[in-house]
Amino acid sequence: MSGVGVNGNPAVSKAEDAQGAAGAMVGLRGDFVKAMGLAETAVGKEPGVGGYEEYMVRNVNYMAKVEEHSISAAENTEGASKSITNEDAEAAETYDRSTGGISRNINVY
Repeated sequence: MSGVGVNGNPAVSKAEDAQGAAGAMVGLRGDFVKAMGLAETAVGKEPGVGGYEEYMVRNVNYMAKVEEHSISAAENTEGASKSITNEDAEAAETYDRSTGGISRNINVY
């Protein structure tokens, strides 16, 4: 480690990854409903395979929860990375003022 303080880059990178995953989950509920309808249509009424509607109704809310949780995880990860970096920067400024100055930079990442 070459610097003093928090290196926020890994946290920012993880927040970006979480945002990408959340973006991929947007529309999951609608895609699930559409896929269930297509599956039921593809199988047809004969030879009597059913249960698609019941399965969709039973599970569609779980798809909505996956969407919500992925967005929440992305927001929380981004917020945490910003909070950590900001807190460290504030602490560095306070530390610098309390010592009358130091001979090296704080948070030199």
